[in-house]
Amino acid sequence: MPIKILKPHKLNQPWFTHEVSNAIKIRGKLHNRWRRNPTDHNWAEYRTARNRATLITNHAKRAYYESRLNSSLPPKTLWKNLKSVGVGNRKSKTCPVDADVLNKFFLSSLNSNTSRHSFTVNDNLVFNPESRFNFSMCTESDVFECFKAIQSNAIGEDGISLKFLKIIIAYIIGPLTHIINFSLTSRKFPKLWKVANIIPVEKKKNAAAPEHYRPISILSTLSKIFEKFIARQIVNHLKTHKLLTEYQSGFREKHSCTTAMLKIVEDIREKYDKGEITILVLLDFSKAFDSLNFETLLIKLEKYFGFDAFAVELMRSYLTERLQCVIINNNKSSFEPINSGVPQGSILGPILFSMFINDIVKCCHNVSIHLYADDAQIYLSRPIGLVEDLVVRINEDLSRISDWAKNNSLILNASKTQALPISHCSFDVNNVPEIILDNKTVQFELNVTSLGFKLNRRLDCSDHVNNTVSKIYATLRSLWATASYIPEATKLRIVRSLIIPIISYGAQVYGNLDSASKCKLQLALNNAARYIFNKRKYDHISNYAKEILNCDINSYFNKLNLIYLFKLIHSNVPEYLFAKLSFVQSTRTRNLVTPTFNYLVSSRTFFVSAVKLWNSLPNSTKQSPNLKLFKLAIDDLFC
Repeated sequence: MPIKILKPHKLNQPWFTHEVSNAIKIRGKLHNRWRRNPTDHNWAEYRTARNRATLITNHAKRAYYESRLNSSLPPKTLWKNLKSVGVGNRKSKTCPVDADVLNKFFLSSLNSNTSRHSFTVNDNLVFNPESRFNFSMCTESDVFECFKAIQSNAIGEDGISLKFLKIIIAYIIGPLTHIINFSLTSRKFPKLWKVANIIPVEKKKNAAAPEHYRPISILSTLSKIFEKFIARQIVNHLKTHKLLTEYQSGFREKHSCTTAMLKIVEDIREKYDKGEITILVLLDFSKAFDSLNFETLLIKLEKYFGFDAFAVELMRSYLTERLQCVIINNNKSSFEPINSGVPQGSILGPILFSMFINDIVKCCHNVSIHLYADDAQIYLSRPIGLVEDLVVRINEDLSRISDWAKNNSLILNASKTQALPISHCSFDVNNVPEIILDNKTVQFELNVTSLGFKLNRRLDCSDHVNNTVSKIYATLRSLWATASYIPEATKLRIVRSLIIPIISYGAQVYGNLDSASKCKLQLALNNAARYIFNKRKYDHISNYAKEILNCDINSYFNKLNLIYLFKLIHSNVPEYLFAKLSFVQSTRTRNLVTPTFNYLVSSRTFFVSAVKLWNSLPNSTKQSPNLKLFKLAIDDLFC
């Protein structure tokens, strides 16, 4: 028989009711009659039927989606239904690389770093307490607490989901506790829990080569419970003995990208006000998590962090004899052994890497350094007339950092390392001596992106706000397609979940925004209000925009800064930020000393603008006993 290609009709939508079907059939019959006999009477009847069919269809769509996307639904159910109609759901692209090819590429970058020279121990960092660290046994309550802390629903190679474990946890808690305790006493991490399914994630759009992908490990949920128990003991040991440098902000409680950048920006601001030039260098480590050498890490755990022989042996078992395969579109590669690196997606991996990179701060004799996992920023300030001395000192420390990286089997990527000169005074970067890393010149940039923040040579927020506004409009473009049939209350919830976090990110770093930046953000917020309330381009929107934040944009940023300042005052964490606050002698007012500043840009930064706001608050508000009451108090002031 000859092959005939048929184009199937679109499947009926869930909202396609019998009433909609009848209205469309009547519309079709009247349209055919008008085409055969194009009189005014037939056209009027067709037009009436067409309008009625459109009205019934829209009503059916609206009724269906209002029931499916009602804002009163539980959050998980609502977002699942939203994703089913394409809201907040990124289009998944097919990876063009073969699974086995990609797996071999990932492993080649991992296993190529196994044969290296021996690691040199720094005797000044050797841990010498009376008692060394070892893992303690767990109880059923400990295991249950760790189980409750697991949030990921990803299913590992064993096929056991978190939902299934929630059903049977009461029956398996005893045997699971026994398995964990047996692993602790035998110092053997279960082999079946060391198998990872790798999901490749694009580093950039339209990726077509293996080097454009990052491996994310999907591990067994049972493995995560064991890792969580181990991680809690390690973190408690690090806190007790204060073994991690205070300038490591990655994966630590009450530390974040925001706190790291706030520290860096405030340090630079202080020198900026004095008329000095600061050079900020963003170091780039190539595949840092994947290049971590097992033996070097184990030596550091023993020498620098006080792990005893039994604890080191358990960590050796955890790190070694791991297997991985890559899964692309349900195609699975063969399993291959891993000889270096910590799994990206594990609970222990980030903690172990923070411990591994901890001693890099000892290389910085001249510059200041701040770390967020494998992101390292170094910076140094000098008067304009001492630029040459400034670059010489930076190059000296860069040379030490390069030697440290080689000794620790990490690779510094000089081509991706960036330098940003920051100064209020005008200067020509062509006259600034070259910054050298591994015999390569580090380029001076007009602006850089660090931890999601845009910094420029003027230390203002213009570039960051432009980037933020671009993200908001991109998100709104993806939402407009479904705007007509999503209920208003649900759209408000969507905007508060997807748009407001974009606006809020970096609010503390840049403190009080300038009028031009506020205007740009307000216009973006107005467009979000048009999406929610179905308003046209030239409709008055200001009052509707206020409903999103429950206040204007200026008050919203003031509230964010005050809330963060309240948390910092009451928690004293991070220490490197709390140290920048000074209280006046009078304890009655709880006022803070306002930092001195010389330039308008400096007056808008957090530690100047937020302190001024704090001092203007009533004493009763500043003395609020907890955060909840403080938020209510400032809501009354700003809303």
